[in-house]
Amino acid sequence: MEPDDEEDVIRLLWIGDESDVTTAMVARLDGTVEIVSVPAVPESILDHLEDSDGIVSGHNPPEMDALALLRAVRKRNTNVPFVLVPAVIAEEEVTEALNAGADACIERRNDGTQATRLARRVEREVQRYRAQQTNADERYQLQTLVETTEDVLWMFTPDWMDLLYVTDSYEDVWGQSIDELRTDSTAFLEAVHPDDRERVREAMERLSTGESIDLEYRVNAKEQFSRWVWVQGEPVFSDDAVEYLIGFARDVTERKEHERRLEESNERLEQFAYVTSHDLQEPLRTVSNYTELISEEYGDELDDEADRLIDIVVTATQRMQSMLNGLLDYSRVTTRGNEFSPVDTDEVVTDIVDDLGTLLEEHDGTVTWDELPTVMADKDQLRQLFQNLVKNALEHSGEASVEMQIRAHEDQDGYRFEVADDGPGIEERRQEKIFRIFKSTAQYQTSSQAKGIGLAICDNIVQRHGGEIWVESEPGDGSTFVFTIANTATPATATEVER
Repeated sequence: MEPDDEEDVIRLLWIGDESDVTTAMVARLDGTVEIVSVPAVPESILDHLEDSDGIVSGHNPPEMDALALLRAVRKRNTNVPFVLVPAVIAEEEVTEALNAGADACIERRNDGTQATRLARRVEREVQRYRAQQTNADERYQLQTLVETTEDVLWMFTPDWMDLLYVTDSYEDVWGQSIDELRTDSTAFLEAVHPDDRERVREAMERLSTGESIDLEYRVNAKEQFSRWVWVQGEPVFSDDAVEYLIGFARDVTERKEHERRLEESNERLEQFAYVTSHDLQEPLRTVSNYTELISEEYGDELDDEADRLIDIVVTATQRMQSMLNGLLDYSRVTTRGNEFSPVDTDEVVTDIVDDLGTLLEEHDGTVTWDELPTVMADKDQLRQLFQNLVKNALEHSGEASVEMQIRAHEDQDGYRFEVADDGPGIEERRQEKIFRIFKSTAQYQTSSQAKGIGLAICDNIVQRHGGEIWVESEPGDGSTFVFTIANTATPATATEVER
C-alpha cells in the first residue's frame, strides 16, 4: 500500500543487519516505513539523525556498547524514538536502558506476535515524536512572532490582580518597567492620561465580566502622555467562567498625529468653503447684476460688438459661479456628510428620476432599473451620486435619445452598481481623467457639472462609502459607470478618502 503523502512515510534507522524481524515489522506497518540500515557506528548514526523519525537497534550489548550509542544519540536529540531489539534481554539491562533514555526494549523473536508488538510500539513512539516536533515548531514560530512584534501582548487574571504575561515592548510604549507591573499589576494605569483613566477602568471591568473591549487612549507620563495606543482585549473562558484576560496594545501615535493634521486641514477647507460660498460669490453676483443692468438700461445705445462682449461677461460669471458651487459641493462630501443608515436605493432612484423628469423629456431619455438593494449609506450623498450619473448620461447624449439602465448585485464585500447608457461612449485615454477635478477634457466640460466636478464628486462620495468607481466604455457603444459600496455602517475617514 503506497502512502498518501510523504509525511506518512516513517523513516527508521535500523542499526545492524536487517533480519526477519525487520521484514515482518515493515509488513505490519502497511508499507509506510522506509528503512535505512546503518552500521553500528555513532558517527554514521548521528549523520542520519536529522532526517529520521526513530532508531531501532537490533544489536546485543556483547557486540557493541548499545548504552554508549544511546547516550551519544541523546546528547544530540533528546526526543527521537530509540527502541532496542536485542536477541536476548535481561531485566537489569532493560532498567539500565530505560534509565539511559531508551523508549522501549523488546526482545527479538522471529514470530508474528512479536513483530506486531514491535510495529505498534514504533508507530506509537513515532507519532509521539512527530507531535512533539510539531508543537516545538509551533512554539518556536509563536515565540518568534511574540519577540519580533512591536505590539504589546498581555495576559492577566480575571481580577487584574496578577500579571501572567507581557511583551518587552510594554516598557517603550508605556514608559514604565515590567518589574513595576509585576509588583503591582495595575501600575499601568498610572501611565494612562488622567482624562482617559476612568474610561480605561470601565473597560477593564467590562473585560473582567466577559465582554470584549476596543478603545484608544493616551499613555506614557514620561513623554507627557503623547503616546496613543489602540487596545483590544478578549476574555478566555473555561466552563462558562472567565479564566484569563488577553489582548494587545498597538502604538497608533503616528496615525493620531496624521488624523490631527487632517482635521486641521478639513477645518481650513471648511473655512475655504465658507469664503467660496459668501465672499467670492458676492463680487461675481455684483459683476453679473451690473452687466445685466447695463444691458437693460443702455441696450439701445450699444452696438452688436458691445452686446457680444456683455454676453461673454455674463456667461463667464455664471460659469465661475457654477464652478464655485461645484467646489463647495466637492469639499462638503467629507466635511458635511451625514451618518450612515439603511437606505432603499430603489426609492432613491425613483425620486431622482421624478426630479429629472423635465430634463429626461428634453433629451428623450428613459431610465429603467432592476430590483435594487437596501444599503448602509448617506442617503443625501447616494441621491447625489445617482443624480450626477444620470445627468451625465443625458448631457453627453448629443441630439440622440438615450436609454439608461441601473443594475445592482451583492458581492463578498458589499454591493456593485452599474449605470449603463447607450450614448456615444468615451475613449479609453479619457476614461480615468473624467473623475479628476478640473481635469475633464472638452467632452466632459458642461455647465451643470462645472467642468467635471460632478464626476469628481461622485468619486469622493463612493470613496467615503468604502468603494471604487470606474467607467467601462467603447466609443460609439455606450458607457457603463460602475461603482461599489462597502457593506459597512461606518463612513470612511477623510484619511481613507484621500488619494
